[in-house]
Amino acid sequence: MSTEAEFSEQFYDNSKKFFSERVDYASVTALLLYWEDNDFHPEEEVDAIRELFERDFGFSSLTFSIPSRRAQQELNREISAFVSNYSNKVDSLILVYYAGHGDVEDDGKSVWAACVHKEEGGSTLLWWKAQQLLYDAVGDVLTILDCCSAALVVKGDRHGHKFEMLGASAKGVRTPEPGKSSFTSILIKHVRRSLKKAQQINARSLHGELLEDSKLTETPQYADLTGNNPRSIVLQPLKNLEHEGFVKKPGSFLLLKVSLAEDPIGFRIADWLKSYTPEGVTAVSVEALILKARRLQGLVNQSAFPPGSTFGKLSEGAKTEILHRLQGLNTVLYSADQLSTQVSVSSAEAPLAADSIQAIGQSVEAVCKAVEAPLLLDEPFAGIEEMDQASGDAAAIAGAEEAISLRRQILNIAATPGNLELPRDVLHLPRIRTNSKGALERFRSGTFGVGMNLLDILVESFEIDRSGNIGAPPYNPSASLIDFEQIERKAALLRQTKRASFHILPCIGYIREPLSYRFGFVFERPPDANGKTNPVTLNELYKRSRSVPLGLRIRLAHELVAALENFHRVGWVHKAISSHNIIFLPRDPSARVTPHCVRVDHVPTLINQASNMVHLASPWLFGFDDSRPDEDATNLRVDHSLGNNIYRHPDRWSKPRIRFTKAHDVYSLPNPNLVPTKEYIHLRLNQGIVLLEIAFWQNAISKADLAKPPPDSPPPRLDAEEIRDSLIAKCTRQLPYHVGQVFTSAILECLHFQEKTKDMTAYEQHRYFVTNIADGLAKAVGRV
Repeated sequence: MSTEAEFSEQFYDNSKKFFSERVDYASVTALLLYWEDNDFHPEEEVDAIRELFERDFGFSSLTFSIPSRRAQQELNREISAFVSNYSNKVDSLILVYYAGHGDVEDDGKSVWAACVHKEEGGSTLLWWKAQQLLYDAVGDVLTILDCCSAALVVKGDRHGHKFEMLGASAKGVRTPEPGKSSFTSILIKHVRRSLKKAQQINARSLHGELLEDSKLTETPQYADLTGNNPRSIVLQPLKNLEHEGFVKKPGSFLLLKVSLAEDPIGFRIADWLKSYTPEGVTAVSVEALILKARRLQGLVNQSAFPPGSTFGKLSEGAKTEILHRLQGLNTVLYSADQLSTQVSVSSAEAPLAADSIQAIGQSVEAVCKAVEAPLLLDEPFAGIEEMDQASGDAAAIAGAEEAISLRRQILNIAATPGNLELPRDVLHLPRIRTNSKGALERFRSGTFGVGMNLLDILVESFEIDRSGNIGAPPYNPSASLIDFEQIERKAALLRQTKRASFHILPCIGYIREPLSYRFGFVFERPPDANGKTNPVTLNELYKRSRSVPLGLRIRLAHELVAALENFHRVGWVHKAISSHNIIFLPRDPSARVTPHCVRVDHVPTLINQASNMVHLASPWLFGFDDSRPDEDATNLRVDHSLGNNIYRHPDRWSKPRIRFTKAHDVYSLPNPNLVPTKEYIHLRLNQGIVLLEIAFWQNAISKADLAKPPPDSPPPRLDAEEIRDSLIAKCTRQLPYHVGQVFTSAILECLHFQEKTKDMTAYEQHRYFVTNIADGLAKAVGRV
């Protein structure tokens, strides 16, 4: 029986780049051929098709005029060099266009001629010999032949990639000379018409359109010279390919669920999906859900957790949780099996089938999390050597390998990564400006790279404490210069591959700004983000959008809680999750649907922001200049800003008395003698305070009942405990009626998290967080 891993591997090996390559190529180059001495005079049409390729498509083109002397050898050498230089990668496409005379040899093979009558002394060459050289191409090949007897082609040996031909006429048939009725002129018109309508056309469809054009006096020809690949080469304007870290911006999604009588084989499913694929399909993914569920069921045998096995080393609490989640999976699989015994499912019962699939997916995810969490957090796997033991079949089946890799890097605090500082000469950014309050700009959009290989980027700038302290243990005013190793380590963590639920943009490194104490982490900007519009913080949204549906607020809260769960599962404390560090990127005006839109069912997900749209289900976390591994030393610097302290646990107000912990990320409010200021330096947030803000849709300071001092009087002393108790009282008294008990309970659990979990292990704290906070919000999503 195939495992889901084997199934996926078979599927992707067989369909690798099939759907993406049919639309996007990394490079496309055209070779335009005609005779140097001829009686056909195709020069104007060669220029016209060159303009089509270069101006309309952005392709590169080369022109070669076939010489009369040694024509065969020269053309062979030109095509060999062309294939070698421009078709050496699988994601390339080469085009060969010919305008001239064609004829049939006595043996029935094709010959090209400089003049229509051989007796006039024109040169000839055997096209079928030169054509064979194109079969050495690594990428796709399309030939466009505007000549007589264009259909004379010879098939060769190619595996996987395409070789197609469009020709002006069949064997022995003459084609019109250059002019308005020529094959080239009419082909150019149809291609440009298709570009206006759909921005693309494939070779097979183009042939169909040409067949229906009455202006063509001869029947155009099409040939698939490989025949082992059902797709057709697509021509569309060449553009920079988005980074693999982002899903390509689609026009729409189609969810196709297929029931099978037996376990599938990956390459058979791939062949089926590749046959007669509709135009516009850009990506297909498969998830062998039942296969994965069965493999998860096989993680434990009748003796449950064999001694000496990975699971046998887990704590009793972890074992109990895994068994509980597996029992839930067994139940939903049994129910699904009962449903599948029905011969057919009526339209009235169709929702039951959909719910069954959804329930299996949720149970599979729950089991995977139950397995992954103790492998990362349970005491038997607390060190780097122990983490190596956690890697294995169980981790692979549960999909935990990526998280284990990130956890291993976090634990290896002694390792110094390589130089991740990016070169300034290939970084294209606007100058740093000041905002309306005189502060230096925090975010800037630009590009990174040279030539056509440009990457859209977003830079978050931050200023290092001039004493050189960024997490120094403890705060030491005498410390000097800058801890570059800390910046390198943070950049390395940000660069590490992470699942999407971390809500962190892919990071490519950092830069040092011209100002000596200012740096910037460089992130890839999503393809649907508007680079001309500044990012919007959650704090700004409170002011701009006064009324936001409760369903959207619960979804946003759930996404942030899921992000924090991911952080703490791998032992990474953010330290600054605040409404100023939760960022939304306005969407490009041309974007219709973002990749995240599919994640929300039956709920509108967009808010209009001064003609810019932001997606509330797609927050991005920033403010990583303070983040660190949980095991690292903490920064105990003094900060009297009320804007910062309102998000902190009382133990961390003003001059912190203890090191920062995960509990402070879940909550954090402190010094009873705090003197507030009006300055908002980077607002520090805590999960509970942010959830409270989202519930009220107001900044926490506005809910803190701070008395305004009389004019010209000094600010009053504030009691951190009193402020926290005031916020908790308001939450308890007002929120159940506005947002419901589930949302309210999650907020209160965050605010009391440290007290309730202070004697727990890291794994027990995580389980408490999931059970009492994350699970409740997850169930509430989509129900309001």
